[in-house]
Amino acid sequence: MRFSIIVKDSKFIKSMFRDKTEFLDVFVTEEVIVFFTDFTTVFSYCMFKLVDYDEKEINLNFRIPREGFLSLLCDGVLSFSEFENIIYVRFTNNDIPYTMQFPIQTCNLQGLADKLDLLEEASEFPRISLDDLRLLGRLSRNSNLPITVDNGVAYISVGELLIFSKTECTDLSVYPNNLNQLLSQPSHCDVYNVRNYIISCTDNYGIVVRKALSVLPNDYEFIKSQKRIDVIDIDLTPANSLLSWIKKYDTAVLDLLSKALVLKQDSTSYSAPITATSASSSDNLLFSSLPDISFPEIIFKQILSVAKSNQIKVSLTKKLVRIRITENTLLVFRRR
Repeated sequence: MRFSIIVKDSKFIKSMFRDKTEFLDVFVTEEVIVFFTDFTTVFSYCMFKLVDYDEKEINLNFRIPREGFLSLLCDGVLSFSEFENIIYVRFTNNDIPYTMQFPIQTCNLQGLADKLDLLEEASEFPRISLDDLRLLGRLSRNSNLPITVDNGVAYISVGELLIFSKTECTDLSVYPNNLNQLLSQPSHCDVYNVRNYIISCTDNYGIVVRKALSVLPNDYEFIKSQKRIDVIDIDLTPANSLLSWIKKYDTAVLDLLSKALVLKQDSTSYSAPITATSASSSDNLLFSSLPDISFPEIIFKQILSVAKSNQIKVSLTKKLVRIRITENTLLVFRRR
């Protein structure tokens, strides 16, 4: 048995199947070959038409070692053959042929059948846009909790932070790593809200993501309603060099009276100037009455560097610190 396909987007295929797993699953019929992975929350696939085959009826499934296959994968003709339960794969890169071979291991096709049924009916469901969740997905990429969208607000807990972002996306919950996979799909992919799934696909490739269950209530309106002392505009630009040089610290403090950012590690401290102005009060009078603001270090180590925010607005309530890092993104944590 022999068949071939033409690969035109090998770099994208490699990125689609970057998740660490030992094998890719493969299903071949007389018309197409489907490469896929099927995890608990994410199903990824790409499909190619067969351009050359020597049998009218092909019905074959096998598992292919993922790392080796993707390392050799390149644009051009990719040929497969099967003989005595051994699969042979031939790649041609810059006119140099490379081959791999491995014994056939069959894969479970039940998950594939279920997901293909979902994909077939996806266009009957509403299209949605995830674009304005892109920053939130990047900010929360290391969180094991889901992002929840509720009534125009997306939110997630990252360590001791709550992050809120206004959005036009429909209500749903999705894990950050799954959201980032959806957002990594090409812009011409259609995204559908299909019952318990979010599907991003074209005719030839895509991913099916199972929605998560929300674990946090939406406290956005309650937090916004808390009486604030004042709004302080802070420019961290003068402190950028310090933040780039000093990576190891466990406490970050805004000293408003001295207008300095102070980083502390055990008994050692480092400081750099900042610019701080009050929106409605005399700076010195206000700042002298406020305690230093202790920030979770994740704000400087992960959040602001990803958001590329040097100008932030800080407001204090009796128990909370609220930091607006973009027009639509708000960080909230308890005062220490």
